[in-house]
Amino acid sequence: MNPLIQLKTTPPLLIILALLCFTLLPKAQAVDPPPPGGYPNFTTAAGDNALRSLTSGAANTAIGNFSMFSVTTGNANTAVGAGSLDLNTADNNTAIGTAALLLNTTGTGNTAVGVAAMELNSTGINNTANGAFALFNITGNGNIALGANAGVNLTTGDDNIDIGNIGVAGESSMIRIGDPAVHEGIFLGGITAMTPEAPNQAVLVDPTTGQLGSVDVGSLVEYAIVTVFVDRGGAGGPSRFAYYSAPLGSPAGTTTGGVFRFTCSAANAPCKISYGAAVVTNHPAAIATIHPRLLIHKLLTEPMLNCEYADGANNNAGLAQIQRVPTLEEAVIAMQTPLLMGIGGSLDCGTAQVYTPEVTEIWVPQGFYDVWTTFTFGLELSLPPPE
Repeated sequence: MNPLIQLKTTPPLLIILALLCFTLLPKAQAVDPPPPGGYPNFTTAAGDNALRSLTSGAANTAIGNFSMFSVTTGNANTAVGAGSLDLNTADNNTAIGTAALLLNTTGTGNTAVGVAAMELNSTGINNTANGAFALFNITGNGNIALGANAGVNLTTGDDNIDIGNIGVAGESSMIRIGDPAVHEGIFLGGITAMTPEAPNQAVLVDPTTGQLGSVDVGSLVEYAIVTVFVDRGGAGGPSRFAYYSAPLGSPAGTTTGGVFRFTCSAANAPCKISYGAAVVTNHPAAIATIHPRLLIHKLLTEPMLNCEYADGANNNAGLAQIQRVPTLEEAVIAMQTPLLMGIGGSLDCGTAQVYTPEVTEIWVPQGFYDVWTTFTFGLELSLPPPE
């Protein structure tokens, strides 16, 4: 049976049975004259057996048959409705509605408004229920429920807020507003920009469960940065000849690159080409990947000479691992470490560079050169070859 349908039929029966039991108790009066009426110690009682057991308790108000039936020394309680706060012996509870807080005994600071609201609570404290059968099954503390059947599934959980939501048994410290199966949109007023000192946050939602969360907007975008260096033998070391950057995020990888030209004089030769890369991100512990391609053309030759071609980080066109760092300053430092390039079966530019299949720099002799570069980041897929 649907639990909500069962709930609508079962509690009234429980209420009737509970009230019938109390009608069988022996008749006695603890207040004089009998109710209805006002009594000493700021006490008000109206209804058969209302405040029947009261002795020294003060500032209690009971209106309705068997309302606050069991209280003796409890103070500052209010019960309006048949059987409300029937078994209560504690302080500072408010129950409005038939059988509201019916079984409460020692729980304090509770407020229940609605038929059978918080009916099964006995010792829970500081709960607030507004609506028929709201927090019906609760035995925990500090819960808030608003709406008919709101929080009806809560049992032992503490510090939950359920508004128009039946809640989940046993959970604690959760806020549930509305029913994802019923409600299709939400509009919130009063949302303003946070202070400049606070991080910018974006609100995210799980469309299946309706759970909300937040994430630093800065972590939604990662920036890849590449620097291509040419070392022409100067005292300052390699010079930055090209600088590329691109935001990441595509599942098929993100590509950046370009073309630059340089001259290598006889006094500078051999000139050495290298590159470094990094990713600026809020997740610096992770490792990123890069697929480099460098095509070096020597000019002033007929035809133009393809001097060298580097494809990937090794001879299998593989990926190189690069650092993720939190700041641009750290990226500049990381890019100063040359990364591997795979150059195939030989070095073809005509220098004394010793061949290895993987190098961190490519040497070129005297001449004019165009360097064509592409760099792909985060490529995780095995893409089909072009037709």
